[in-house]
Amino acid sequence: EHYEDAANHYRRAMAAMPGFARGHANLGNALAKLKRWDEALQSLRQAIKLDAKQPNAIQLRLTIATALRHLQRESESIADLDAALAIEPDNADIITRKAYILGTLGRLDEARALIGQAEQLKPDETAPYVVGSRMVRFSAGDPVIAKMEKLAARSDLPDAERAGLLFALGKAYDDCGEFDRAFAEFAAANAIMRRLFEYHESRELAGKARIVEVFTRDLMRGKAGWGHE
Repeated sequence: EHYEDAANHYRRAMAAMPGFARGHANLGNALAKLKRWDEALQSLRQAIKLDAKQPNAIQLRLTIATALRHLQRESESIADLDAALAIEPDNADIITRKAYILGTLGRLDEARALIGQAEQLKPDETAPYVVGSRMVRFSAGDPVIAKMEKLAARSDLPDAERAGLLFALGKAYDDCGEFDRAFAEFAAANAIMRRLFEYHESRELAGKARIVEVFTRDLMRGKAGWGHE
């Protein structure tokens, strides 16, 4: 994974062929891998401008939406998600992504409607349930809980998807006042997450202590008025 080298080569190619849409797309994707979102956005936008109907147009739109989300420009990403949906209107993944953005913007009724659509299109996908669980308060007997339970019983779910689903189930049980069941789901989800990520408690605690040591009251007072509001 030499994304920096790839980006440098793509830049040289774009200097020689500025009208090559695929080259701008590749450069934007490499920059996105490097999490250089502003630069990635410029290249991806140029790729779309040069050829909005290229074969990978949907993925480009999704990467643009991801870049905008990381830049905290969520509302702008809706147009690109809509452009992707214009190509594939029944794509449950894109519908779920749009629902997530609408939820963060407080447009909950629209978000819930999209989640319901995604659940119908892909009842065996975990993402709509995970995203949707954050937007509702469950009550006993909610049919969505039974659907999540059935999905969680499958043995072929990837670990990351299972963990997300178990967190959603835990939230549902918690909403219903079934706290022991909720805790069991949260514990199982966290056990999976613990296997997926490298975590060193001593390192984390040392980092927290260092923050306290460096960012003193005097330092913060001296920086008053700086930074983003």
